Amino acid sequence: MTTQSLLSLPLDSNVYISSTQSTRTGAYHNDVEVVVPRPIIAADGYSLRMSLHSMTLPNTQTCINLYNNSPSISGLTKVLEPGNYSASTLASALATAFPARSVSFNVLTSKMTFSSPTTMSISGSMCSVLDIAEGSSGIVLSSQNNVDLSASQIVYVYSSLGVDSLDTTPARKRGLLASIQNTVGPLAVLHYSDPDGRQGGLISDRTYNALHAALRDCCTSQDMVRTRDSITLGSDPTRLRSPVPNVYGTTTSLSFTIPLVSVIGTLSNTERYLPLHALSAPLRLDLELANASTAIASGGTAAATAATYAVTNVTLDCQYVTLADDAHRAIVALTNNRYDWSSSQWRMYRTVHSAGQLSNAILIPSRVTSMKSRLIAQRESAAEYDISKSSVTQRLRNNLRSYQVRCGSQYINATPVSCIGSALPAYVETTKVFSNPASESGCGLFASDSWTVDGNVPPTSTSVEGSFLAGVELEAFSNQTKLISG
Repeated sequence: MTTQSLLSLPLDSNVYISSTQSTRTGAYHNDVEVVVPRPIIAADGYSLRMSLHSMTLPNTQTCINLYNNSPSISGLTKVLEPGNYSASTLASALATAFPARSVSFNVLTSKMTFSSPTTMSISGSMCSVLDIAEGSSGIVLSSQNNVDLSASQIVYVYSSLGVDSLDTTPARKRGLLASIQNTVGPLAVLHYSDPDGRQGGLISDRTYNALHAALRDCCTSQDMVRTRDSITLGSDPTRLRSPVPNVYGTTTSLSFTIPLVSVIGTLSNTERYLPLHALSAPLRLDLELANASTAIASGGTAAATAATYAVTNVTLDCQYVTLADDAHRAIVALTNNRYDWSSSQWRMYRTVHSAGQLSNAILIPSRVTSMKSRLIAQRESAAEYDISKSSVTQRLRNNLRSYQVRCGSQYINATPVSCIGSALPAYVETTKVFSNPASESGCGLFASDSWTVDGNVPPTSTSVEGSFLAGVELEAFSNQTKLISG
């Protein structure tokens, strides 16, 4: 007779959200926000998946709309009134907008032609309609094939949450839930249904880059960055928070040394050894390569926006110790052949603070028996995965005036922590998490020019990344009142 032990697994459950429960966040109905009454949390070992179940959308989008009504000729940009233009009326509107140029439409070839006595260049969102390559220059410029006034052909539905999909394109990484072919004419109604959730993907919570940057900024010595890290991790010794030198050429090769102890999770600089003989399976390290748009920071010139990367010449350098038999027997006797590996566990939670919202009470859905510390970072969602706007590790103060953390009915901070001006009180609270702010030997890479940055700036060779971080030390609080269930 055999006995089997069956593990009870949680059943799949669905949460349906209707657009009638959403709030419009802009002047148009194309951007809405949904607030759920309670946090939605996946069981340990499981993930949350988001998809578009169904959609009914009237096709009221004009052929010239706010997404393609901005042509630019030699630096002069005009914005045309949205509407349903014919090719002839569009040519007349362009001729009126640019009186120094000649604009005509050929009904036989369906091409738009621009003429100028001097060399001109055409760019802007209308290039896709005109079928002219953006950045084209010359005295006479014409459509490559024909003017396209068929209006919107594809409808994209995005989420502000990062979504992992089998499609690894940057659009999917930025929360693309569905791409829908528009098969109906103007003023008709487009119907879409996907009850099986074939599109969409897993909600990504892989913000390891933000956590790594926060821990590095809090714990790393500046002298270490200038010396060892500049060799082993490609750090810029002149700009301590830049992960690589601000020099981008055709090919930039950097050598990295990754301590496996930190990958395992000890977050400790002390020497520790893995008891390989006591492992139930061979030691295995799996590295997942992130998409370039989420892995490469843009702390340098704008040329970095097209950067890619590849990992080559990987080697493993191990240091091991062979114990004598009597030493091994002594260790087994002391440990009862049980080896406990202490490490820190970090859990990531994410919420959205709407633009223009002056205050916010955020519930952090953490259900743990005890908690040592908490780090809170603010990042612009529009720039989080766009290396042309900011670094993938940048954190902002976002004009925050103060914050206060509460557990149950008791405030952990007796008074709100001030973040205005130089934000010195907030800095002191953050440094308490890992060190003593009164000690002159404390580590950290924070500096005044990056600590109080409130908004993203275009990347340049001298731009400074924001590094503001709200830290809360919970150990002193938990010594008085244990943090039970969060």
